[in-house]
Amino acid sequence: MEVRERARRAYERAQIRIGIETAAPLIVLVPLAMVLHQGGMPSSVAPIAFALAAILFASGWRGDGWRRAAPIGLLAGLPGLVIPRLVLAPLGHCPACDPMMIDAATCFLVCGGAGMVAGITIGVLAARDASPVRFAIGAAAIACLTAALTCVVAGMAGIAGVAAGVAVSTAPAVMLGARARASL
Repeated sequence: MEVRERARRAYERAQIRIGIETAAPLIVLVPLAMVLHQGGMPSSVAPIAFALAAILFASGWRGDGWRRAAPIGLLAGLPGLVIPRLVLAPLGHCPACDPMMIDAATCFLVCGGAGMVAGITIGVLAARDASPVRFAIGAAAIACLTAALTCVVAGMAGIAGVAAGVAVSTAPAVMLGARARASL
């Protein structure tokens, strides 16, 4: 019994270490989001960063498709992190990061477009994964939260846009991949 218990504790410590390592990129992403918006980040970024940290940790700790999804979700969410700044800044929006300076439809479309890029990437890769549904759910949640670090500045329209973009473009690829896998 004692050997079994020690092995179990060693396994859990290793899983916790992997979970922490999986969440480590936030050390760079959160300050990057602040730089992109020149310090004009709303207080709602902290809960998003904590939620992203929790999902990244849980994905790393859990393993399987969840763990494989974490880096893909982070990479897929990067366009959503930077595109709003690149598109909305020329319109005069981002220097002050004031959601009232630009209409919600523009924020929804810009963040939604970034979400669609993320969703297509996730869907294609999920269709090839051994656990496509776990991979897609994990990567989509991580991509949405990664993009939301800056899309939140656009208000709920930005967050809704990125979530809608990811959902609309991920689901078909996952379903087609699952169907193709079932026919083999």
